[in-house]
Amino acid sequence: MMMHWYGEGMMGSGGLLGGLVTLIAVALATVGVVALVRTSRCGNLGLGRPHPEEILDERFARGEIDVEEYSQRRNALRRAGSTHEGISGRSSWR
Repeated sequence: MMMHWYGEGMMGSGGLLGGLVTLIAVALATVGVVALVRTSRCGNLGLGRPHPEEILDERFARGEIDVEEYSQRRNALRRAGSTHEGISGRSSWR
């Protein structure tokens, strides 16, 4: 005779625990995706060093360099980036 597990075996504490574990896994995956999207929008995934244009933007924002120096350095970075386009892949950063 075959016995079917409809009582405690399927819907009891095991079912509740399995559902809770699934809910936690989905929540962690969602948090991970949101964190990845937020960091990728900044142009830096947190791996390695920041892009030189990001450093330049930060220095300008802090008032360390004036508009003229900022423009000169940004143009120099863009000229240098266009020659290394195949290597860095970041020449169209902005």
